[in-house]
Amino acid sequence: QLQDKDKALQAYQKFLYNETKDLVSPHIRNSTGNSKIEDWRLFCTKEKAIYNILNQCEEGMVLRVNVWYPTAEEAQIKGILKTESDVTPDSSGAVLNADRAPKHAMPPTYIRTNEYTEA
Repeated sequence: QLQDKDKALQAYQKFLYNETKDLVSPHIRNSTGNSKIEDWRLFCTKEKAIYNILNQCEEGMVLRVNVWYPTAEEAQIKGILKTESDVTPDSSGAVLNADRAPKHAMPPTYIRTNEYTEA
């Protein structure tokens, strides 16, 4: 009976070792060289960011969200929204309605990121 328990314990330890090795080693079909755990972590991080933005939306027939953007980039944002709505004509697309704040209003802090500040 003690030998059976010992065999079961060794089999469990071998199984656990193999599963751990599979999770932390780079996957063959993965071009980035990440392990399964790292891929799952990145997936969860992206999903969390998506849901964080969606939680800021107001529900209704369409999703509505208030955002701040630099005035200098308004034309570029509208261009991107138009391009994306042209690519998928069956969807309703996105619309940018500018709500101009009074001139004396203080804009939120906006720090443009670059390769050094985005990490």
